[in-house]
Amino acid sequence: MKTATTTLAIGDVHGCVDELDMLVSKAIDINHRINNIVFLGDLIDRGPDSLGVIQYAMDLKESFSVKLIRGNHDDRFIRFHKHRTEGNEEALSSMTTRYSWYDWKPISDEIDSDLYDFMASGLYYLRDMDRGVIFVHGGIPPRLNILPMDPTEVFALSNRKRKQYNQMMYLRFVSEDLEFVKCYEEGANDRFWALDYDGRFGHAYFGHTPHQFIEHNMYPHATCLDHGGVFGGSLAGVIIEDGRTDVTVTQKAMRKYA
Repeated sequence: MKTATTTLAIGDVHGCVDELDMLVSKAIDINHRINNIVFLGDLIDRGPDSLGVIQYAMDLKESFSVKLIRGNHDDRFIRFHKHRTEGNEEALSSMTTRYSWYDWKPISDEIDSDLYDFMASGLYYLRDMDRGVIFVHGGIPPRLNILPMDPTEVFALSNRKRKQYNQMMYLRFVSEDLEFVKCYEEGANDRFWALDYDGRFGHAYFGHTPHQFIEHNMYPHATCLDHGGVFGGSLAGVIIEDGRTDVTVTQKAMRKYA
């Protein structure tokens, strides 16, 4: 008999470890049947304790099944740390120049192999076929029509074939001809991806785009769980359980960190 799963999906944390602890505790108080936790990416950057968040998330594995969705901030750090440990000075110089406003060196200095491997295990997406939901960080590109059932298969693809899956970490807006629009390059006729997502892979829970100043965080087939905690909003999660209405859980940030 299949074990019943009650999932807590958590939006962008961005180093806010104290608020994360309060959010998880609050969710467990609401539903003690939670046995599965999915982080929707961006554990690190901007907030006060990035390494503490990674450690906290990994420690949860002692009591829960824990899965990570890879966020764009996580992905950049993973590449930075890999280049640094491999001595790839050219790639490292390119990254530090391109993303000069992020200081990944302190995290890279302190992170051990177990924590790094845990972080690097993050997936581009995770589907729960039984409940008809999909967890992503940024969004689902409108031209994406096929998702391998095993999300780890994507990592074996060539860079060219992996391009659309990679966009799942960064997606916000799409053009009129359904093309990916780079962040901060969106035009007046570009649309937020979730407005037109048709639910082809299930109801999408996503982060990446802070919604604390937007009137709603729910779309026809998608729900945003980035409520801008690191910017003084709230950390947000949702409890998903068979036969029950999904329950949103929030924890107000103790202060504005970024």
